Amino acid sequence: MIPQYDPNSFRPKTATQKASQAGIDQLNSAVQGYGEILRPELMQTIGSALGGLNQSGALRSGATTTALNDITTNYADRVGAYATQTAQAGADLGLGQYDREMAERERKRQQRASLLRTLGSALGAGIGFFTGGPAGAVAGAKASQYVIDKKF
Repeated sequence: MIPQYDPNSFRPKTATQKASQAGIDQLNSAVQGYGEILRPELMQTIGSALGGLNQSGALRSGATTTALNDITTNYADRVGAYATQTAQAGADLGLGQYDREMAERERKRQQRASLLRTLGSALGAGIGFFTGGPAGAVAGAKASQYVIDKKF
């Protein structure tokens, strides 16, 4: 037996985790819904198989177990294939969200690096101006690099 998803097994804390949990819940509901859509067809197939076995007098034979196993295997395969497709779609959506978050982090990192370079250049220019000459330029460059490296 396949263990059922327990929605209480994970308590999301952040907004991203809550959104991920909501997505997982929707995917889980989609698979359960697909199983419910197949239910009438499953019941009709079981009824037809049992009726055919009863008509031929083979209802008490091992053919009943074999027929029901075939039917349930077919049903499980169909629901499993749908679950696989749903999981892949969910993974694709999750990767898209991850890519967007990583792009946002990189944008913020580049923005901060640009700001630090600007501050370092201004600091270096100020030190160079007050110290004067080539020694001031070297001191300004060192101060500028220190600000960039230390992320002041």
